[in-house]
Amino acid sequence: MDSNCFKALDLSKQMEIFDIYMKEMQEIHVGFSMEIHWHSNYETYPTEQFYSQMVDGKTTVLFRMGMSFLCSLCDNIDAQERRNIIELIRSLGLCY
Repeated sequence: MDSNCFKALDLSKQMEIFDIYMKEMQEIHVGFSMEIHWHSNYETYPTEQFYSQMVDGKTTVLFRMGMSFLCSLCDNIDAQERRNIIELIRSLGLCY
């Protein structure tokens, strides 16, 4: 996001976008940590659930973050619609 565009947003929108960014960056680090752990420890194999969680943390996080930014900028999207959009993005990311 262009910093001038970001500065043009009101403070509450800036904080919402910053919160999304920080949350998703934490998720991406967890996803990469899981992969590094499994890659380094050949005796440990992830379950399907843990593998999906790792993919969700590595791959879908970027799609999810972008869509979350867009949703936060749209005033006419309610919380349920936002959850549905993010869940769709999560499913597409897992397929990717």
